[in-house]
Amino acid sequence: MIKKVIIGNATLYQGDCAEILPNLKSDVVLTDPPYDFPGFEGLEGLLDDPAPEDSVFKLLMERSCFYIIWNANRLNFNLPKSHLVWEKESGMVEIAYTNLEVPNGRGIYRWPFKIEHRLHPTQKPIELMKWCLELFSAPGPFVTIDPFMGCGTTAAACAEDDLEFIGIEKNEDYFDRACRRLRTKG
Repeated sequence: MIKKVIIGNATLYQGDCAEILPNLKSDVVLTDPPYDFPGFEGLEGLLDDPAPEDSVFKLLMERSCFYIIWNANRLNFNLPKSHLVWEKESGMVEIAYTNLEVPNGRGIYRWPFKIEHRLHPTQKPIELMKWCLELFSAPGPFVTIDPFMGCGTTAAACAEDDLEFIGIEKNEDYFDRACRRLRTKG
């Protein structure tokens, strides 16, 4: 059964995005999908959600104008265009694929990796997601969707700027964490 919760400008669904997405449309996809890392050191059992099927990404691209997909380099689906780089202080990087035309020098984000009060094992900093949203320079309001919402970092970034958001999360515990996070604005 699909659960739907509305908090401010956010509409959150608890369920499988493959079932929910055909009924939704958005302007922007900003997400960090699961990438199936069973046995990842220190996170056993937390990162072994299967990577999404290619059909999910095809549907997202058909129903949205722009997208930024973090860690898409770990997926089998071939995404066109450009990429963004999150350079962490540790020297490690994460890559996102996007269909945005990103001018030279604007596609690199330098931010410390440290996240206080982590709610999810692969949680991104809210500042990183706000930076991504700023890259969409569309006039007027736009709707952002995160079909793999996790603990709601993209939702929180949208809430801070009063942007409309649609989030989908399969895991009930993470869905509840995202709802609590939005209700407490953080």
